[in-house]
Amino acid sequence: MNIEVECVTFSIHDKRLIDGICLQVKAGELVGLIGPNGSGKSTLLKNIYRVLKPDSGVVTLDGQDMLRMKYKETARQMAVVSQDAPQTFDFSVRDIVLMGRHPHKKLLEADTVVDHELVEQALERVGMNAQADQGFATLSGGEKQRVLIARALAGQAKFLVLDEPTNHLDIRYQLQILDLVKTLRITTLAALHDLNLAAFYCDRMYVLKDGKVVASGITEDVLQPDLLWSVFGVETEICIHPKTGKPNITFLPDSLRREAIHDVNRKGDTMR
Repeated sequence: MNIEVECVTFSIHDKRLIDGICLQVKAGELVGLIGPNGSGKSTLLKNIYRVLKPDSGVVTLDGQDMLRMKYKETARQMAVVSQDAPQTFDFSVRDIVLMGRHPHKKLLEADTVVDHELVEQALERVGMNAQADQGFATLSGGEKQRVLIARALAGQAKFLVLDEPTNHLDIRYQLQILDLVKTLRITTLAALHDLNLAAFYCDRMYVLKDGKVVASGITEDVLQPDLLWSVFGVETEICIHPKTGKPNITFLPDSLRREAIHDVNRKGDTMR
């Protein structure tokens, strides 16, 4: 499934939050959205999965205008995993995953053998079989995210939207979640906070600032010190990690940057 966002604009109370954003996610890609807080990442995603409606622009799934699609049809095609697990009553893990089948069913239609087979396959794929009868509320943050991904798999979603799904998780669970998403090879658009995780897992990325795309491309081309300084206001050193072959970013605190500037100025004074 291919996703295209064409010149999408969205405002609240005359304040423009996203401004003419265009992007594309090709079938099987994991494409990252990065940018500082308030840059428009979550707002853009909400316009894509139809919590918000764009002022202008078009979002298409395999050439179909999503605004012209029925919500149920959109739900069959697309699944969303956000940074905060939904508040639920005391549903079991299996019940939560079974909810992924709802967009495929008619009103009051009973669950079928096929539905339950898809649920068990999804649980196995995310490694949560042993917790199938456990209460969802009792799970750790990482386990909850895996269950929500299983729900998307049970629903046979072709497009996955991740809105900072690893926020608030320990690094072990962050790696587990993104390892899982990467191996699924489902077309995925993910807003990510951690730039090193984005560099390692994303095939391509878009950088947002003040509601606009300011850079896009493969990670090695996008993640450059000048860009990170202009977007995030931080000094960085970037090298290619010898084992991963991906950019590895070291963030320099203000004190080190001031020391470096002082050293340069002192050398200049000495040369005079």
